[in-house]
Amino acid sequence: MTPRVYVILVNWNGWQHTLECLESLFRQDYHPFVAVVCDNASEDGSWERLKAWARGELPFPGPHNPALGHLFRTPLAKPLPFLCYDREAAEAGGRTEGQAPLIFIQTGANLGFGGGNNVGLRYVLARGDAAYVWLLNNDTVVEPDALARVVARGEAEPQVGAVGSLLLDYHRPERISSLCGKRLRPWLGVVHSPFLGRPRAAAPSVPPPVDYLEGAACLLPVPVLRRVGLFDPDYFHFWEDVDLCRRIVVQGYCLVCEPLSRVYHKEKVSMAGHSPRADYYELYSGVIYYRKHFSPARVLGVTLVKLTLKVLNRLRRRQWDRIPLLLRACRDGFRHPVRPS
Repeated sequence: MTPRVYVILVNWNGWQHTLECLESLFRQDYHPFVAVVCDNASEDGSWERLKAWARGELPFPGPHNPALGHLFRTPLAKPLPFLCYDREAAEAGGRTEGQAPLIFIQTGANLGFGGGNNVGLRYVLARGDAAYVWLLNNDTVVEPDALARVVARGEAEPQVGAVGSLLLDYHRPERISSLCGKRLRPWLGVVHSPFLGRPRAAAPSVPPPVDYLEGAACLLPVPVLRRVGLFDPDYFHFWEDVDLCRRIVVQGYCLVCEPLSRVYHKEKVSMAGHSPRADYYELYSGVIYYRKHFSPARVLGVTLVKLTLKVLNRLRRRQWDRIPLLLRACRDGFRHPVRPS
């Protein structure tokens, strides 16, 4: 039988993006799959609007980028059957009788990326009928064969711990955003994507190794999740996918890239790339990551390097007001109690 897949999206004040993602997702060639949308207590009406869309009461206006119109040409019949749960009911597995292709879960609070996904993951594990979970950012749209490609790769690879997709820039679809994952420069505490901004044709058929796969589009076998665990709740945003992939590799599994699975990513919609909020959590979570996995001397050295680089960058941009925020992020990262991974 074809492996059952649950696709998890986290929504926070972004129903327009989630709606567009779902429109592309439900045009997938792959079946069976169940879409699980975890709403982190949005304040923009997401909860009601997404249900109205599923009922066929809220029309889809089409993609924001007309260049991706080909992804939406196949008609999508509505209404789509769906079920709604609160966090407690979802984490208990929801209804024991029947299932729907679309599940809406209200988490009840802004749990961040990892925390919101964890609610969906606990729902899937409690159901006990899934072979894989596909984590998908709500600010993505996907090619019709994207899910089938990563599942086929997961079935073919021995000791597979996770499978990543080729991420392309939503606004410039011919440009690479990330070749499945990124490399970590351990002494600088920064990550980089070697193919960032290059033409899609430059993507090699055999991608180079990466240190982690992007949580924006990542297929995880359920047995691996049961062994390795879910996202670490110590991270509110940023570095949680780095941490999870590290734990997967430590357990002897491999990270696999499937460049024929193409996902278009808008990037940093929920937390604008150079916003104060992004500045704070990137540094804060980076401190926590290094405290969990490296010696105190390494933690101190990397934190000083990261802080210096960020301060210099903000001074260059004349964002003087960001300096106290960066210092507070370091302080809070060192104060946060961490549990060993």
